[in-house]
Amino acid sequence: MLPIPSINYIPKVFRDKGDSTTIALTDKMDEHILDWFEDIINLENLVDAEKCPAGYLGHLGYLVNAGILEGDTETSRRKKILGAIASHKRRGSWEYHAKILIDAITGYDARIFKISDSDDWILCGDGITETGTSWAILEGGVDDPYGFSLIGEGDEIEFWGNIYIDCHYGVYTPVLTADQIALIIESIATDVVPAYVKVYLGYMTGAGVGFTTYTGGIIS
Repeated sequence: MLPIPSINYIPKVFRDKGDSTTIALTDKMDEHILDWFEDIINLENLVDAEKCPAGYLGHLGYLVNAGILEGDTETSRRKKILGAIASHKRRGSWEYHAKILIDAITGYDARIFKISDSDDWILCGDGITETGTSWAILEGGVDDPYGFSLIGEGDEIEFWGNIYIDCHYGVYTPVLTADQIALIIESIATDVVPAYVKVYLGYMTGAGVGFTTYTGGIIS
């Protein structure tokens, strides 16, 4: 609640013996307080894609990397900004980022392959939670706020985690080329793979059993 009318907040002695000068002063204070409040609201609107003034959308689009072009309409700019914000929230996740990139390169269905608890270190599936939900710290909500669940006593030296990706689920022979493997690594190694995680790109050699890593298919 704003401290207006400000005359109610000045010492009682000035309220009781106030004259036209006092009233003029408190009225001016009220005017400034309202102006300051509007300025604060307007500052908040600068980072709101729906309320941001049209003339500032280009700056907001730049801040969120929305890919705004000079010829875009105001409606288009707002949609691009909202889309960029939504995509950034999922950036680095397995289901909404890494898997999409890998599948686009290979044309197959990539899945995280769980070898064993002792090999994974980072929880990738427990039979209840969907496999891959612990891929990135952005998703969280597993056993701690960052999405990581260490398996063991918690004092092991090797704690960073290994993630095995079956690049073509259900196809048990090597079908990807060296160029495809290199392109996958180029696409996910820098911006997608979580820090301190070692990723193996490979394939299962049978239904749910065995795993072979592609030559050059390790991201560390």
